[in-house]
Amino acid sequence: MDYDMLFSIGELANICGITPKTLRYYDKLGLLKPAYINTTNGYRFYTRWHITRISTIKQLQNIGISLDDIHTFFMQDDETNIVGCLSGLLKHQEKYIAAQLTELEQKQKKIRLLQADMSSYDEMMKFVSRIKEEASHVDWLVNNVGISTYAKYEDYTFDEWTKIVNTNLSVPVFLVKELRPIMSEGGSILFTGSYAGQQAYSSSLVYGVTKSAIHFLTKSLVKELEPKQIRVNAIAPGFIETSWHKNRTPESYERINRKIALHRFGEISEVADMAYEVLKNGYMNGSVVDIHGGYDYF
Repeated sequence: MDYDMLFSIGELANICGITPKTLRYYDKLGLLKPAYINTTNGYRFYTRWHITRISTIKQLQNIGISLDDIHTFFMQDDETNIVGCLSGLLKHQEKYIAAQLTELEQKQKKIRLLQADMSSYDEMMKFVSRIKEEASHVDWLVNNVGISTYAKYEDYTFDEWTKIVNTNLSVPVFLVKELRPIMSEGGSILFTGSYAGQQAYSSSLVYGVTKSAIHFLTKSLVKELEPKQIRVNAIAPGFIETSWHKNRTPESYERINRKIALHRFGEISEVADMAYEVLKNGYMNGSVVDIHGGYDYF
């Protein structure tokens, strides 16, 4: 037996992104038998073939096929049976996709889009009233609103400063205050902060000030929301590819990318994925999570 070609159960689990417990369960079901078991210590060993087989199992599970049906498919030993079994699996997949589409359509019917001017306290209060009319409770609240300016500090006007502070900070503070009574116990609140709230930028003074305040607010609200066990966190994105940067020159992109360890701006989807993970984490509370690709780590 060539041990150089074998993987231990722990090694195979790490390669395939599953647990040793799952591999033992596959063995119990007859889905995946080890290539070799050491009779002295009971250690299990696997080959490269097992990596491919596990990938197939995971792909079939992803389209809604049960482990029992997968086992039946693997047990086929002639071409006619394999084709028949595969045809059955494909029909199962069609039914699974149809069911998923139906469920998605039902969820889409429940989506309500409400528009409000979040730079205005009065408009925010109207927005809150509509929410209370249409929903009995709020499970998750995401404060994602934010505006800024490229104006220099010496060119700021009081009205411009006030509008940005109201939109980025004051209105979100009172939005949480007004919705707290109908927030679900154990609910989750997320603020979109910014790495600009941790590191000063000459081109976004007022934006950085408001986002720094959001970070402090996040930590401060933990105690305020503790009676209902409502979690409150923030994410702090760095440079993300949005319309805000549509007029940025290639030279500007290059200069900034040199300061980012990953040498690129982030994608909106990457920030959204992070936001979702933070919202659903049941033990994260009072945290400000950076997502900036390793900015200024040089």
